[in-house]
Amino acid sequence: DNNGSPSISGRVALRAPARGEVGLSYYGGYYNTFELEGATVDDRRWLGIAAMDAGGTIGPAEVRAEVAYATIDVPAGLVELFGDAQWGAYLDIVTPLWRPRLTGYEQAVLSAGLRFERVDYNRGTFSSTGLPIRDDVTAVVGGLSFRPSGGTVLRANYRLQSARDFLGNPASRSAGFQIGFATYF
Repeated sequence: DNNGSPSISGRVALRAPARGEVGLSYYGGYYNTFELEGATVDDRRWLGIAAMDAGGTIGPAEVRAEVAYATIDVPAGLVELFGDAQWGAYLDIVTPLWRPRLTGYEQAVLSAGLRFERVDYNRGTFSSTGLPIRDDVTAVVGGLSFRPSGGTVLRANYRLQSARDFLGNPASRSAGFQIGFATYF
């Protein structure tokens, strides 16, 4: 905490064991240093993030999704550059392909996944032209994951991405492989 002013956060959810879960969450707080050695050096600037998430199963597939919206108190002269409103969303669909029988790893599973994601880092318009401010990323990711146990995963993804700068120039497209490993110990 850089300013001695604690943030607030919370989440409420409704869960139906046979259907899934829907949750609402919020995080908010002052994000900047507004006092230094007892002297006021800036206005208090608030950051608020509200999100809705959902998860469940459809047949053998696990489906998870989330959408979040952030409002940021940015100094007036910098709003067009840094954005005082942002949003993002994703949809994940993961389905098991194979459950190998491995001694000591009774829960092992090889799964295929598909992810759609979008984030807009600057939701607004230029005051001088009225044109929309861009600065957004859209991606589709397909991949395979192997979980020898519930707390460990080895994943390989292929990501297709389209990104636009804040002026709205033609999107730059990129693609690449991602390999990852995660575990809880």
